[in-house]
Amino acid sequence: IDGAYAFRALAIEATPSTSATAGAAATQRVWVGAVGAIGHFDRDATGTWRFTSLRDRVTAAGLTHPGDVWFVHPAGAGAVFVTSQHVLRWDGARFEIWRLPATPRLQAFAGGGARVWLFQHGVGLLRLDPGLPPQLARTAGNLPPAPMVWALESPAAAASPDGMLVGTTDGVARLTTTGYAPLPELSAAVRGNFPTSAVALGGDAVAVGTFKAGLIVATRGGAITARINSVSGLADDSINALTRAPHGALWIGLGNGLARVAGLGVASVFDRRLGLGLGVPRKVVQ
Repeated sequence: IDGAYAFRALAIEATPSTSATAGAAATQRVWVGAVGAIGHFDRDATGTWRFTSLRDRVTAAGLTHPGDVWFVHPAGAGAVFVTSQHVLRWDGARFEIWRLPATPRLQAFAGGGARVWLFQHGVGLLRLDPGLPPQLARTAGNLPPAPMVWALESPAAAASPDGMLVGTTDGVARLTTTGYAPLPELSAAVRGNFPTSAVALGGDAVAVGTFKAGLIVATRGGAITARINSVSGLADDSINALTRAPHGALWIGLGNGLARVAGLGVASVFDRRLGLGLGVPRKVVQ
């Protein structure tokens, strides 16, 4: 993509094929956010990937310089893009844009379906639902004081912040109806190790990636059940991104490659020996 030099966010979805042939397979779409680019790739019937830029549509909506795109999430016929200070929602025809000033930048987390959660430091936790503008769901005074770096919805109340697990630079807490409850054991494990991301593993389990201590697996109550790091098979302990595949395997973006964890403590490494180029994986999508 001309002008793009660092991809910050990717999201994959299956969209209906544009082919008129009955029974044609779905066309795969990859939504892209980068430094210098915003848009999507589509793979046609020949298998060729073609990029469609939406930068001109962003400009037409009144935002000349969107800045770095840090997050993208499929939403209906379009997608939600989050930059350092703006939220952009593309519905397939036009952009809606909201400016949400944040220091150092907005944080965004994927919710169920098309829902997106936003953390605006000093304001609080906002929820973006289809067809609605961002709504304040929890004020900053009812959140942990440290900046939020990840959030996982509660399986019992996905559309509500109640029961949500949130990770900050200083620990992990569960949001309650009146505030939040710290999780001491898990907080002690991530504190000082620079937590970067987290995914739900199904049931009561979650996995938290850190930049200095590898992967920590715990219950939603905060009890640690496993640690996966350089001692148990990872190429290094610096985790930049996590994603869980539909069949259950966990993909980990490391400082020097990718790792696939099929079972706790068993990791496959993908690095330059297998043709992966230089660079740091920032986002993993399967």
